[in-house]
Amino acid sequence: MGVPLSHGCVRMRNEDVIDLFNRVSTGIAVSVY
Repeated sequence: MGVPLSHGCVRMRNEDVIDLFNRVSTGIAVSVY
């Protein structure tokens, strides 16, 4: 993380990854559109 490249992954800023991590529980289903 923290590297500006993607191989089909969802790109997010580090601050957004931390925010998402704090909002969801392990095992929760996530839909990406």
